[in-house]
Amino acid sequence: MRSMQKMWEDYAKEVQVLRERIAELREILQRDKTMAPLERQELEARKRLLSEEVRDMERSMADIAVYAENEKAGESACA
Repeated sequence: MRSMQKMWEDYAKEVQVLRERIAELREILQRDKTMAPLERQELEARKRLLSEEVRDMERSMADIAVYAENEKAGESACA
């Protein structure tokens, strides 16, 4: 059970880092209107990939939470 909590906490930290990076990219894209089109496309692509990674990690976090809750319920039933 403890390892699942640690895994969930690690995912949460990583999601926060990714969200901060996405915010930075969004700010750069909004602020810099003189950016070359190819550079803008590359940053947009990075932002999209990071957003997808966040979504996937959040799904994993939800799965871990459900599994942990089921495990907890199972332990309670056995007690």
